[in-house]
Amino acid sequence: MRITVLCPPHCGPWLEKELQALGLEIVERGGRRLVAETDLGGVYRACLYSRVAARVLDPLGEGPAHTDEALTKTLAGVDWASQIPEDASIAIDFHGTGSWIRHSRFGRQRVKDGIVDSLAANGRAHPELDPEAPDVLFHVHFDGERISLARDLGGGPLHRRGYRGRQMTAPIKENLAAALLMAAGWPEQDHLVDPFCGSGTLVIEAALMKAGIAPGAYRKRWGFHGWPKHDIELWRSIRQPARKALSELEPPEARLVGYDRDANAVDSARRNAQSAGLDGWLIFAQREAGELRPPPGTERGLVISNPPYGERMEERESLPALFSELGERLRGPMHGWAVSLLTPDIGFCRHTGLDRRKEQRFRNGTIDCRLVSLWAPPPREGRDLENRLEKNLKHLKRWLKRAETDAYRVYDADIPEFALAVDRYGDHAVVQEYAPPKEISVAKAERRLAAGLAAIARALGLPGENVHLKTRRPQKGSQQYGRLGDRGLTLAVHEGPARLEVNLTDYLDTGLFLDHRPVRQWVRERAAGKDMLNLFAYTGTATVQAALGGAKSTTSVDLSRTYLDWARRNLHLNGFDQGDHRLIKADCVQWLATERAQWDLILLDPPTFSNSSNTDTTLDIQRDHQQLIQLSLDRLRPGGLLIFSCNLRNFKMAFEAGEGISIKDMSGPSIPEDFRRNQRIHQCWFIEKTA
Repeated sequence: MRITVLCPPHCGPWLEKELQALGLEIVERGGRRLVAETDLGGVYRACLYSRVAARVLDPLGEGPAHTDEALTKTLAGVDWASQIPEDASIAIDFHGTGSWIRHSRFGRQRVKDGIVDSLAANGRAHPELDPEAPDVLFHVHFDGERISLARDLGGGPLHRRGYRGRQMTAPIKENLAAALLMAAGWPEQDHLVDPFCGSGTLVIEAALMKAGIAPGAYRKRWGFHGWPKHDIELWRSIRQPARKALSELEPPEARLVGYDRDANAVDSARRNAQSAGLDGWLIFAQREAGELRPPPGTERGLVISNPPYGERMEERESLPALFSELGERLRGPMHGWAVSLLTPDIGFCRHTGLDRRKEQRFRNGTIDCRLVSLWAPPPREGRDLENRLEKNLKHLKRWLKRAETDAYRVYDADIPEFALAVDRYGDHAVVQEYAPPKEISVAKAERRLAAGLAAIARALGLPGENVHLKTRRPQKGSQQYGRLGDRGLTLAVHEGPARLEVNLTDYLDTGLFLDHRPVRQWVRERAAGKDMLNLFAYTGTATVQAALGGAKSTTSVDLSRTYLDWARRNLHLNGFDQGDHRLIKADCVQWLATERAQWDLILLDPPTFSNSSNTDTTLDIQRDHQQLIQLSLDRLRPGGLLIFSCNLRNFKMAFEAGEGISIKDMSGPSIPEDFRRNQRIHQCWFIEKTA
């Protein structure tokens, strides 16, 4: 017998492979439609085992339908009475429009009328209509001139496996998911990760394929009821092994993981997996794309996903950053995994920094898409960087024993091809990327960065997920203090006797200026029994060192509540409460102009430029440093020390010593060993008040 099998657009090649493997012979091909020659067992196998099929149809007839009279005649040529048992309910699934059938509802009504008239002519009663769960479902296709009539043997769309209850907006259909997996080379790969899993369809379908579970094993209703050709014993003999395999399902060795940033999506995916009997061996978790990493115990596999399309403008504007964040992980900790992404705009894929190897057409609903296979080239050009990092670490080895710190700079753009700064914080590294030269293409810069990140992880002996990338660009105003994220990855590092909190992910700076380590050491060494003032205190790291050095009291002034809270945590981390350690939220310049108290030791470490929205004034350190130093000296007791530090690379000191004031340039000694390659990182002076 001949049957017609339908599939989603552009899925014909995958459906054909399936049907041939099930023993069917393909005799006609036509886009979404295949005609197959088979026996009754082949019909049942196609319904039960095909993952890509949308419908399996038994053709009943076709003919002209360009007019109402022509349609009536074509409908009358079908033996409807043999198709519909006496007590059966029916439904008509009508597709297509034409010059006189303008919408499917009218077409459905006309076909129903023709069926009723045919039954009445045979003395049969009007059948019950049940559009939700009919005993017999007829599939009708109208191309504007002709109509084809068929019985739907699946009893409805075969993508509705039966396991998916809860779903997110516009989920990918199960049979399209299966075709995408086949096109991506599944199930030949060992493991699978979907970083935008939504309702979990790709992961669940991948699990069913890996375990060899028939997709139709979950269905409880079929379109065989009352079908003249139906052989119930044959059907049971074919269905029984599939149902048994489902009931005895054992997890495959593969790790199959779905991540999504939306907690509701993750909950939906878990419920669907549970409904499919896969609960407990599929992993679904809430995670951002930038947190993607291989599942434990895996080295290679397939990353496949249906990322957001950005159908709304505000969403679309965020997609380049999203794809870039994903690409960072695919080039880093996920390097070596096969990658396939379904997207309507392949332009977004270039933001991953990976090479495109292949594109295959698909359609998700009404949206034309491409399944893009991506590839990360081997990071060979990172070898020079890896060698330089190893050389730098060897050079710093003795110094690190004396420095008593686990937070230090390893590399600072030593090689022109890798314009990066690499700082180590315990078992993590923070990589700051400087803007590449304009003559370097975006694609080349992204590939070089991927190679660099991999080389850094190897040289430092760190897992890829412990290497955190930040991009440093010239910042203005409040941009320099803006948040980059909300991951909140913090840890405490050691600096001499101090423990200091750093945030590795959420800000451009970590909360600890590594190049000021000697300055903080000087503060600690000179603080015993003294009142210390920390201006532009930032996260209070110098305040902590002063307290550890035995300061009588400390006062820390900063305009940022975020940094003052951070300073409070740093004090608490080292066993100090706020009794003798004041934290003041204020603009330092305005505060100095009105304050009358005095201190023995003052640290003045201002930003190079500030125009905070919290004040009406701006600070330009080259323009304003003389006034700022004088205001600070007014608060310094006789015999006291003001330490002035500045990070402006081309800064020119204009403040001059006078009566009772001495100045000593301490810039050279203030540069620590790990910053010796960059002598212009900052400048520093001791300004003493002798009278």
